[in-house]
Amino acid sequence: GKWGAAPITASNLDEAQAAVDRTHTEQKQWPALLVVDFHLNDNVTGLHVIDALRARVGSNLPAIILTADHSADVADRVREAGHAILRKPVKPAALRALINRILGRQAAA
Repeated sequence: GKWGAAPITASNLDEAQAAVDRTHTEQKQWPALLVVDFHLNDNVTGLHVIDALRARVGSNLPAIILTADHSADVADRVREAGHAILRKPVKPAALRALINRILGRQAAA
């Protein structure tokens, strides 16, 4: 919030879809960026959540994956999907810089 954003939080895909729908209904806009953890419950990954939300909004929303998993496999999967990755512990300055870079690139397009 201090960075001028209006974050939407959710604990699972159903909550995320409901929150995105509610925001769209109330504010007539979709999220500008998704920030999603990689490892979620029930063998769901952040990649699944991003795909589902993109399908719901009909847009290729930019996304950042946060993860404590430092394996090459996870990094490769995230990059192959076209998302940015930040490893935990995430430094606020690094997150803010990445958000600004992604949103700045999106605005320039």
